[in-house]
Amino acid sequence: ARGPADPLVTKFLQTLMDGVAVASLYALIALGYTMVYGTLQFINFAHSDIFVLGAWVSYTIAVAMGYALAGTHPPLYAGILIMLAAMATCGAAGFTIERLAYRPLRKAPRLNVLITAIGVSLFLQNVGQLKWIFGTQPQRMPSVLEDRVLATVAGVQIHLVDIIGVVTALALMLVLDWLIFRTRLGRAMRAVSHDTNVAALMGINVDAVISFTFV
Repeated sequence: ARGPADPLVTKFLQTLMDGVAVASLYALIALGYTMVYGTLQFINFAHSDIFVLGAWVSYTIAVAMGYALAGTHPPLYAGILIMLAAMATCGAAGFTIERLAYRPLRKAPRLNVLITAIGVSLFLQNVGQLKWIFGTQPQRMPSVLEDRVLATVAGVQIHLVDIIGVVTALALMLVLDWLIFRTRLGRAMRAVSHDTNVAALMGINVDAVISFTFV
């Protein structure tokens, strides 16, 4: 049997740790997909583009604040401001897309909504590549937090950013569970996902609930 110090075991455990960290990021993206699909029963293909928009907004603000140089890390308050600005931009983009592109097609066949979602995704991709917006050149996002090694267990390095990603994903999953099953808004969301017409008859503002879901 191989012991903990065996290089192959160490490599496997390190890969497993890295995989959990990456999976937590995928889980965060999947939460948005789940909420939209659970409420409207269609896949929002522009969802991933909204995440990219948030990354580019974060980069643009970091550059404007002078934190794009290699080896520089913004102070905590600057990182929080960058995060809040990206969140506000993505939320506004989600609201706008739902209001202008999806709401008029709410009674249309599913194929129409599917084609529109793909079209919105392509629109965001191509507009974002314009020179006067973000451009086409890859850029390196400056680190908001210093990715230092917190501990080394059996040769496996545990990084700060990985821990933050996993903890954030788990925390937001718990918050989402509480929102859906323990709040009045969550009950409204579940009602809208079941039947929008009956939910409207019960006094639920269907448009507001769906808009909130996209935000």
